[in-house]
Amino acid sequence: MDIGQADSVLPLVRCFAEFGLGMVLFQRRQLIGRHGKDAMILALLAVILTGLYFRADLVVVGGMIPLLPMMALNRGMMNRVLSVGPLHFMGVISYSIYLIQLPIILEVDRLSRGSPLHPYLHWGASPVLIIAIAVASYRLIERPCNEAIRAMSKAFARRPSGDRLVGRVAPE
Repeated sequence: MDIGQADSVLPLVRCFAEFGLGMVLFQRRQLIGRHGKDAMILALLAVILTGLYFRADLVVVGGMIPLLPMMALNRGMMNRVLSVGPLHFMGVISYSIYLIQLPIILEVDRLSRGSPLHPYLHWGASPVLIIAIAVASYRLIERPCNEAIRAMSKAFARRPSGDRLVGRVAPE
């Protein structure tokens, strides 16, 4: 169910359901996370890969539900593997990748339609473009915005409580 499907409300409902589920998992991560042993994580990854292969969307989502908090709280081999520099950096730029991947893939596919090079461009050029643009987006937009928000938060936190207008009675 693609969020871009304009003829149905179900993809939007799915997005809100997944967001809500993510919020619940974040609040209750300790319940699932303590079972995050490497063997359990590898088993869930196998389930997810099987679901991806057979295009079983619910299997993939069902596997992701416990996998994410397990991996977030894992301190074993999986933590060491995912902490390797390039993989860690992919995690850092993952939001930028998420935002730009579909437009890039669609444009590469549109431009290469009918070409004998289409599969190579789809599977070769698209990932390279996505990562390059995501790095630029992260460095030029996401990181500066995060720093600005952090600075504004600190500035507001330092203001004396008497300077706040909320709840103050105006002088007569």
